Amino acid sequence: MASQPILVQSRHLDAAAGIASERAIGDDLSFVHVTWTQVVLPRAKWRQPDYYSRCGDAWVQVRAGSLNVNGEIKHTLVPSGAMARLALTQISTYVKRHRTLEVPIGRSAAEWARTIAASESSAHLRRAQETLMNIVAADLTMGWRGKTVYVRPVHAVSDWRLGHAGVAWPRSIQVSQDYVDTIVMNSVPLDHRVLLALRGSALAMDIYIWLAHRLHRVPRDGAMVPWPAIEQQFGAGRVNTIRDYRGPWRARFRRALSQATKYYGQGRVIECCGGLRLRYAAPHVSPKPSSVGCG
Repeated sequence: MASQPILVQSRHLDAAAGIASERAIGDDLSFVHVTWTQVVLPRAKWRQPDYYSRCGDAWVQVRAGSLNVNGEIKHTLVPSGAMARLALTQISTYVKRHRTLEVPIGRSAAEWARTIAASESSAHLRRAQETLMNIVAADLTMGWRGKTVYVRPVHAVSDWRLGHAGVAWPRSIQVSQDYVDTIVMNSVPLDHRVLLALRGSALAMDIYIWLAHRLHRVPRDGAMVPWPAIEQQFGAGRVNTIRDYRGPWRARFRRALSQATKYYGQGRVIECCGGLRLRYAAPHVSPKPSSVGCG
């Protein structure tokens, strides 16, 4: 029987071949704020009330909060994991396309889970609810190109109703005008099919988002990104020692990089002494993204 890593790689090869046959257009396009091409959310649950990530002149601070769900006060965590990335991408994509404050998110957790090809098991639905609540209550401070923006992505949420497995879910959320303005002016296009294909690895999603923004801006003679810069950008607060960095963490990064480059950048990211060598690749999707620099 094939080992699990081989099965995973085979699945990604098959998915990548299907995606490569048709360029992303229409509903296949999604958008994220340009800051997320350089900084990342935590990939595992973050128990502390504040989280900070920085790379170059791009940085983000996220603060957990509280919210009212049908009269019960819920204390939340900092958004984390692949599901949080998909949820924020869906919100920003809808805002980018419709320039609206009201964002529909499905009539139930089960309906939303189907949009990200997630299981509708009780455990997954409760994780979807937890993810949404974490995003709804979060405060973000984002910085790039010398600019600082204080924003709470979700301005209001109400009308929580019980759905499948007793999971409460709101009918819609209202984002802030500041969030709409910053997404409309500073967003980066991605292939949503790739994000869904990589949903099993938040790190692979982060690497794909970085490469989709970075590779088409690489000089024709290439660019070198040293390992310390890679650790700063993708460590997500989890790499604390040189031993961790050079051992288990680097192995995890290599696996995630291999998954991400199945979809974009294959043969364009080469490990060499001291870091990664990037080679120019044509833009993955159009329109042309905004520009912010780090590695």
